[in-house]
Amino acid sequence: MQERDWIQKFEVFDLFDFNNYQADAQVVFKALAECDRALSLSLLIALLQGRKTATILTFDLQRNSSFGSLAKLNKMEIKNLIYLLMNRGLLKMRRLSGGRFAFGLSGDGLAHLLNPKPLLAQPPEFSRADILRFEQELTLFEQLRVWRSHATRRLRERYLGLQVFEVATNFILKRIAHERPHTMEDLDDYGLSEEVLKNYGKEILELIHEAD
Repeated sequence: MQERDWIQKFEVFDLFDFNNYQADAQVVFKALAECDRALSLSLLIALLQGRKTATILTFDLQRNSSFGSLAKLNKMEIKNLIYLLMNRGLLKMRRLSGGRFAFGLSGDGLAHLLNPKPLLAQPPEFSRADILRFEQELTLFEQLRVWRSHATRRLRERYLGLQVFEVATNFILKRIAHERPHTMEDLDDYGLSEEVLKNYGKEILELIHEAD
């Protein structure tokens, strides 16, 4: 399996439920289309989950028809769906004042809302061995994401406003989870900065060693 094919299947496997992907994507499109204000990731998730946060109530978003329309999903599942739709070019993102990001429909996303078409012709077919491997790699991937959050907080003491993707992108973490480098020399091939490698490379290798 080529690396790009593996990463794409990894993302799809990580999504949650193939059968509901199409319907849930349409819910996200509708939520963005009917809202007359910029929605950050956290605000979009709160809207879809039906949580009456202070911001939701301030802007009266609980009256939107999409409020609570994905209450069946947890925060991570909705976030994975949003990121997958971004990767497919169906959502767009722009930076707001203060460094936050807002989400909206791309032209293709609007076209799918107005004229729904299959986003995946069919779910990828996995063998039992594939599923076991993906589950193991997803576990390591989530551990690496937790590590990245901790590392980002520590680095923010020197680099104010540093974002987690500037420490390591999800693509990099997925490659690491899949290939499991075992030496600092191997880890040097994954696009991590010299500072991250020097100060935190050993922590990454320890997580990999524990997962083996």
